[in-house]
Amino acid sequence: EKVLYVPAGLTGPGDITGKFKFTLAPVGNTPMPAANVITSGASGATVSFGSITYTTPGDYSYKITESGIVSGVTNDAAAASGKTVTIHVTDNGEGKLVATINGDSADDDATVFTNTYGITTPATATIPVEKSLTVPAGLTGPASVAGKFTFTLTAATEGAPMPATGGDVVTNPDADGGTASFGAIEFTAPGTYVYTVTETGSADGVTNDTTAAKDVTVTVTDNGDGTLTASSTSTADDPLTFTNTYGITTPATATIPVE
Repeated sequence: EKVLYVPAGLTGPGDITGKFKFTLAPVGNTPMPAANVITSGASGATVSFGSITYTTPGDYSYKITESGIVSGVTNDAAAASGKTVTIHVTDNGEGKLVATINGDSADDDATVFTNTYGITTPATATIPVEKSLTVPAGLTGPASVAGKFTFTLTAATEGAPMPATGGDVVTNPDADGGTASFGAIEFTAPGTYVYTVTETGSADGVTNDTTAAKDVTVTVTDNGDGTLTASSTSTADDPLTFTNTYGITTPATATIPVE
């Protein structure tokens, strides 16, 4: 029997029918079926080797090994070394031989190989944030706001992974704002992860975005082959944006003399 264990929260590889082979080998001088290699069924399905004919009472042992590769799946610990199954053949005293199977499970005659699906390649995501400075027509605006504004990334979802130390704080790089990215975030499990980006900082004549804190969502999915894919609502083509506006806060006065 082939059992595929997929931990909660993971998608797994789907149908594994025919992906694994079981080989029956004799231990000593034991009779064999016509074919000693069979392929697996779906997870939890039991397949059988061909019939074996016994003409003499006794114990007959065999080794069953498993082979096959599916991305993201770790084979049973005994797949290569094999598991032993013993056929006990007895004379019932009525001219008939009776065969019973002693598999690796006391509750089931089937020899069970349990393979486990897991994530072997995590996903990474980088969250960009853009500073946009609006200067109305006719106004000059500040010469440069580079480095004037700081963006801080925090996890809104409990337990959400974070960038490496220092990667959770960035400043705007350009004179007119610009785009900066937080450090890469590594994800090892599927799920939906929400982060909050907060803006601080000031520049003369500049009014900050009316929303100082904005959320970004990263969705991580299991590809079914041991890898994950992460997609963010803030991308290089469409980054999370804070729009600040330049304006006149102190009007000028003039006195016109007449002589």
